[in-house]
Amino acid sequence: MNNTPRVLIIGANGMAGHTITKYLTSLEKYDIRTMSRDDNSYYCNLDIEDSLKELTHIVKRHDFDIVINCIGLLVKPCQDNPARAIYINSFFPHYLERITKNSNTKIIHLSTDCFTENVKVLTENGLISIKNIKIGDEVFTHTGKIQKVYNILQRPETKEIYKIKTIGNDEIETTSNHPFYIVNHTYHTRPNLNLQKWEYAKNLKIGDLIAVPKITNYNTKTIEIKLSAYNLSDAQKAQTYYAIVNEYNKTKKYKGILNFLSSKYSLPKSVVFNWVHNIQKPKKLEFNSFVINDDLAWLFGIFCAEGWAQKDRNSVYFCYGDEPNLISKTCNIIKKYFKIVPTIKKLKGQKGSQVIFYDKLLTSFFIKEFYNASEHFSHTKKIPRFVFNFSQSQLIRFLKGYFDGDGCYYEDKRQSFISFSSVSEQLINEIKLLFMFLGVLPNKTKRTTKTTHIQERKINSRYAYNLQISGKQLIKTLSILSIKNRCFNKARYNRFFENEQYWFVPITNISIQKYKGVVYNLEVENDHSYLVNGGLSAHNCVFSGKKGNYLDTDILDGEGWYAKSKALGELNNEKDLTIRMSIIGKELKGNGSGLFEWFLAQTGTIKGYSEAYWTGLTTLELSKAIDKIITNTNLTGIYQLAMRDKISKHDLLCQLNSIFRNDELYITQDNTYKCDKSLINSSEIIPGYKLPNTYYDMLMEYKEYLK
Repeated sequence: MNNTPRVLIIGANGMAGHTITKYLTSLEKYDIRTMSRDDNSYYCNLDIEDSLKELTHIVKRHDFDIVINCIGLLVKPCQDNPARAIYINSFFPHYLERITKNSNTKIIHLSTDCFTENVKVLTENGLISIKNIKIGDEVFTHTGKIQKVYNILQRPETKEIYKIKTIGNDEIETTSNHPFYIVNHTYHTRPNLNLQKWEYAKNLKIGDLIAVPKITNYNTKTIEIKLSAYNLSDAQKAQTYYAIVNEYNKTKKYKGILNFLSSKYSLPKSVVFNWVHNIQKPKKLEFNSFVINDDLAWLFGIFCAEGWAQKDRNSVYFCYGDEPNLISKTCNIIKKYFKIVPTIKKLKGQKGSQVIFYDKLLTSFFIKEFYNASEHFSHTKKIPRFVFNFSQSQLIRFLKGYFDGDGCYYEDKRQSFISFSSVSEQLINEIKLLFMFLGVLPNKTKRTTKTTHIQERKINSRYAYNLQISGKQLIKTLSILSIKNRCFNKARYNRFFENEQYWFVPITNISIQKYKGVVYNLEVENDHSYLVNGGLSAHNCVFSGKKGNYLDTDILDGEGWYAKSKALGELNNEKDLTIRMSIIGKELKGNGSGLFEWFLAQTGTIKGYSEAYWTGLTTLELSKAIDKIITNTNLTGIYQLAMRDKISKHDLLCQLNSIFRNDELYITQDNTYKCDKSLINSSEIIPGYKLPNTYYDMLMEYKEYLK
């Protein structure tokens, strides 16, 4: 039986591909097959953009042990044609991964990750599902600032996903390579909160602390609500007109019918009179508006807790127990700002009362702004978008209204706290967010409920969602909401850590499960991060060169279509291998675009960047490493291959000048461009392979090889 490894090299005539092919062939221990667009390959004239079916047939039929993917677009072609960059640098590696998934074929991909749709992103308008984010939306970042989304990435995912649970937040579903801003920590120790870093999901541990930035989001501008946005369309007006006329004709013998129709359809009695007596048909109604103030902010807060709206009756309700102060306050605000006299209805057999007012436009306003579905039930309630632009005093009054309606004190032997509950998860998430704007971090929990009744209404729900505020956060909340303090004598601790800029919440559970669906990622200006679920800090998902000394666990922060497309194309699984590196070498084409070919074509005086750093290899050195990887290791996932020390582009050119040009060029230093794309070699050793001691040694060996 022939045990010679069968190797397919795709892109065999490129800068890396032709050297790898030549070197591995010279070892005479591999059965090499090559593929390229040119005539001098085993499988020739194959373009991956046009011949995927033929390539698939070749790979599956011959059952290769190793497929080395050397295909890739360089920087300028990527910028000129981003769609082609995504196809070649991003799609194609994953296509190879898919067609070899159920075989023993290992992909070695050369390279220079996302959330599921259940994750919500923190925007200036509250929490929005990541799949509904649009380019241009403004999101909060890990610095607590608001930045614009300039790109949205999504792709199918069939690998494992990580489910990460932290104290007081929803579970996050993410791919293994999505980074979070954390502090490493183990239980029963005091963490050093200054040691903040980005870390991939796959490297997180139970007890690690994820950063939640302290956000201040206050508005000083006047917010005016124009009811014209909730008014009837011309068609609806006509429909209303005919409904009133028909109803009047059927019931005009009844006393008080005009008053009844006026109240039911929220129209002046004079308008109804003119319509039913055919004096005047519908005309455009005057649109009203009101300006948000502290009183209305309180009213909207208590509506979120105790109110509901009914479209068929054009009515808005507030339900109270034996709470005369709240009833009186609600009625006074409605009278003062809506110019409507509400009705107080005592509930039969109960101590409670309902405050009701009738108005078509205001009912439409409450339905549109306070519910997230066509069904207007407790579990579909939300906070209106305009609330997230409230001033500080309006935010406080809104939350005070919600507390007056739905807040409660609780005390036990260990601790005191206040809590809020709702059957609407979106509502409770957004209440939590508003508290965070005021510097308070509530703890969110979920519990199973049975069918219950709230006064006359039947509530069916599987879950109820609670917010709890305790410890020092409780003391701060009592002060903010001007609530009489009953809890100072109890314990004052929280289950998270904090400094001036962040709260740090511990991870309580990490699980892994299979996933098949779409995953999403956002690219955000300046800070390159965004907040998910309860404000947890997540990063964009190859290197920009802003930092240098990149580890294989560092964040892929590269900018431009080349870096982004290469980053998306990286394979990270338990069977295949991505080698992340930078290379120089001779190309088969005399007019190649790489650094080495550019250098050989220069004459006279050239400039070299003295503050642009590099840790790359020659294509020969890469070939030697690949040989040892094939024969001696089971490396999978991401592997960084780099020299131990970095070198500036100026010094690299000087060494190339000495070795390949006998110092015939004059090279001057240019410090106008600063970039550090140096890599740190992965910690795992490749048996049988040793990096060169110096760049000079590596370049001299490459010169001898080219002879």
